[in-house]
Amino acid sequence: MSMDIFHEIDNERIQRLSHYGTPPAIPQWDGWREISEDNHYHLLFKRDKEHALHDSPEAKGLYYYIGMDPNQ
Repeated sequence: MSMDIFHEIDNERIQRLSHYGTPPAIPQWDGWREISEDNHYHLLFKRDKEHALHDSPEAKGLYYYIGMDPNQ
């Protein structure tokens, strides 16, 4: 994938920021929230299951960079 598209998008973003300024934060997205105990265990069990099946990216040695096509 060509990096030109990312440079083009980044340049457009920088132009909008310089023209309109930094947008206000979304209050619902501000700050941290604690994960519930159920979600915590769900994520732990899911990760353990993936590792047991060797389906995890770490087990396969698959690491991707931002913008890379994982299908190639």
